Amino acid sequence: MKTTLKDLTAVKENSYFVIETPENTFRIKKEYDDTADSPRDGLEENLGTMVCWHRCYTLGDKHDFECPGNFLDALVLKTFSHEELHKMLLSREYGVHMSTQDGVPALVSGRDTVRCYTEEEIRLGWPEEDFVEELSVGKKRQILSRHPDVLLMPLYLYDHSGITISTSEFCDPWDSGQIGFIYTTRARYEAFTLDRGNPDWKTKAAEYLKAEVSSYDEYLQGFCYYVSIDEWCGPDNVDPEDFLTAEPYWNSCETCGGFLGADDTENGVLDRTDYTQAACGNSRLKKTKNMVRKDRSVFARFGFLLSWISTQGGNDGCCKETAFRGYGRHIGRVAFRGRAGGAVREGVF
Repeated sequence: MKTTLKDLTAVKENSYFVIETPENTFRIKKEYDDTADSPRDGLEENLGTMVCWHRCYTLGDKHDFECPGNFLDALVLKTFSHEELHKMLLSREYGVHMSTQDGVPALVSGRDTVRCYTEEEIRLGWPEEDFVEELSVGKKRQILSRHPDVLLMPLYLYDHSGITISTSEFCDPWDSGQIGFIYTTRARYEAFTLDRGNPDWKTKAAEYLKAEVSSYDEYLQGFCYYVSIDEWCGPDNVDPEDFLTAEPYWNSCETCGGFLGADDTENGVLDRTDYTQAACGNSRLKKTKNMVRKDRSVFARFGFLLSWISTQGGNDGCCKETAFRGYGRHIGRVAFRGRAGGAVREGVF
């Protein structure tokens, strides 16, 4: 049956509903988008770099690090200068230090001698590189957290009838564990936000990184939607029972994919109503906008559809096919709708 905007109380996946305007009638269908792009595909759009390891899933951004230790080694060596690492080595603070064995300089970890060095090897900085490799994962994270220009956050995965990812630990030692990191640098943050010279940049950057992880979490859980819009071009006397399925009279007007997120108020489509009101200014759109504000959870995801529909008055035949992507990026986790199963149980940390 036909549905007017005022009668619309819920929007369900994989089912049609119809919106009538004074000029047109439109058939709308929302479906799960199995071909949605991952939020991690557009690296230039992300502040953070997500590095993960898992025996069953390929997660995060592409990388060539075999294990977390190799990644942290590279990040420490890239972040700290030779002189800074040399001071750490001499401090004996990290359980790895220089000593002598039979009059030869040697690197010692705990009570064990790691290796001895020639004068040339010392000049080339081999002890500092070996010092970094000998540090535990925890120690490497510790010294990186102290650096003013690097922000490193852990990533945890919960895997049970679906997967979900977060920067906070899950209260389940059997089906969850740490699977990687997300990190950024001050230089990247300043180029990304144009917020330069901020002494509290790590606090703001952490919110960005949490939002990116939340967006990726929604993608992993399957909260990806695709919407199609068809315009009625048939007679008014069609049997109501055949109305929705009278395919010859429905012309495809719009296909929209890439809507990401279960929160109807956070996926970025509601702002379209403001634009269309400014462009059209008709009383029906104002009524639509008021209704959207009264029940954002029902109408927010389709604000752009209502805006688009209200601009189509007077059009005949098919409209051009376009694509609109409104990735929602917000902080917080949502209910499960998983893309894959299995169990974490064995961690890499």
